[in-house]
Amino acid sequence: MKRLIVLIVATISFAANVYGQLPYRQYSEFKGDKGAYLKYNLEDRGINFKDKTLGELFSSIEITPVGYESYVAESNYDNQTYMTRIVIFFSRYYSNDFSPLHDYYFTIWWQTPFLFDAVQTIEKQYPPEKWVIQHFNFFKDKKIEMLKYKVM
Repeated sequence: MKRLIVLIVATISFAANVYGQLPYRQYSEFKGDKGAYLKYNLEDRGINFKDKTLGELFSSIEITPVGYESYVAESNYDNQTYMTRIVIFFSRYYSNDFSPLHDYYFTIWWQTPFLFDAVQTIEKQYPPEKWVIQHFNFFKDKKIEMLKYKVM
């Protein structure tokens, strides 16, 4: 019985290690399917991005976002509002509204939530509905805890 348990644990550990080391696949291999490209290269290979920055993640993908949405939480400790995660869109089925069923997006949970006031400052000048280089510059040094495709 002990051998069986050891064998099961070893198999799961090996599979998890191999799963996290999937090779990068280029966008052209997916024949324009943004969803399949994002799921494979970001979620299936997501363990590669834990503890990395958004800048490092973006340097390894070939498609550009079209916008983002912030998710926040209020702290009971200091009554401040913190950004805990971001949903980054790569398509918009409806021109000015988010569609979880139709849009291509992924969610990043930040390793260390940060004050939402700073995000609001940049959003006043550059609305999140349209991704611009200033958004990238603001978020590029934020560390990733976890990312998932089509999960909010």
